[in-house]
Amino acid sequence: MPTLYQFEVYLKALSQMDWFYDYSDDHHVWRAGSTAMSLLQGQAKEHPYYQEAFDAWIKCVYWGRSAPEAIEQRKAAILSIKVRITSETINA
Repeated sequence: MPTLYQFEVYLKALSQMDWFYDYSDDHHVWRAGSTAMSLLQGQAKEHPYYQEAFDAWIKCVYWGRSAPEAIEQRKAAILSIKVRITSETINA
């Protein structure tokens, strides 16, 4: 199980991801984005909490950053995961 700190680090990486790298004409930008995406997807496979957060970000990005319902759903999903991590840490 990831610690809350580890989860926060993953969230920061998600927030800093260039989600639109695939549209770049610059191969260096595309390669950096592709590598970052592969790393995030690899981490998502390590634990269901990471996968859940990754999926929440994907939905938000593809629904549009300005879609209030997508942003609220992402925030709710992230908060839910943080609560579960904290609960599991306390009960461990």
